Amino acid sequence: MSHVEEVGNTLAGMLGRLPPEQLHQARAWVEEYALPTLEEIGQGSTSPDLAEAVALFERVRELIDDVLALSDNTRGHLVSYLATLGVTGEQPPPSIPHPSTYQPPVSDNPNAVDEWVRHAREKLPDRDQPRSPTQGILRFPGSEDVALRSGGRGRPIWNAGTERWERSPEPEETPEQRAQRERVSRIDVVLTGDPTFGGDRLRAGPPAVSQHVETQAAMRMREAGITHGAVTINNRMCSGDLSCEKAIRTILPRGSVLDVWEPGATQPRRIEGQA
Repeated sequence: MSHVEEVGNTLAGMLGRLPPEQLHQARAWVEEYALPTLEEIGQGSTSPDLAEAVALFERVRELIDDVLALSDNTRGHLVSYLATLGVTGEQPPPSIPHPSTYQPPVSDNPNAVDEWVRHAREKLPDRDQPRSPTQGILRFPGSEDVALRSGGRGRPIWNAGTERWERSPEPEETPEQRAQRERVSRIDVVLTGDPTFGGDRLRAGPPAVSQHVETQAAMRMREAGITHGAVTINNRMCSGDLSCEKAIRTILPRGSVLDVWEPGATQPRRIEGQA
């Protein structure tokens, strides 16, 4: 093996470690638990300690974003450099869950699965207008149901510094709206950064599928390290070259599975990750 090939293979092996999934999980915890909890308990409070805690968590979130942006940027440069060497490197090994930790999101009992789907569908409103947002209910192993809604506030803007699309904040957005906007931005980064999803067609902007319930569910799984989830939706999955199914496969790591229950379906559409 030549020195160039050795260097190329070493760099290719680094790709499997970029970006670190632990940072995604830490960011999700800060964004979806720590900050909302502090905001809830701090309503009307003038405590300087509470204000300092909020500021520190916001700073932690910013630092994690900076590291992840640098990691994504580094990965892009590595891929480009490897291409000039004619070295593609091996894909990282599939993240197959250990049998002792792999659980279906609802139950091993088919009757219990049917019961959960039925109850979830009863909670979801009828989507009687074509432009009405899609709504869904997501469940992980051992979790409570999570309500999801399609959309994502903020206009996509190209950030030349980080070389990625970001959705600009809007005035008076709630913590939930901010969390959704930032999650959709992270989906944009994944989909526009994958050459197998859309390719040059995404140069003009991120795809609409980033805002769909199913892709938001997949991103929650990816960032929380969840290997099996189920989501019930009140709309059919979109189709086409930039479909939800293709986006989910791009977002979820290998070994992860998302079951999507469409209206009236007796079986889910099982989508396996390929990232």
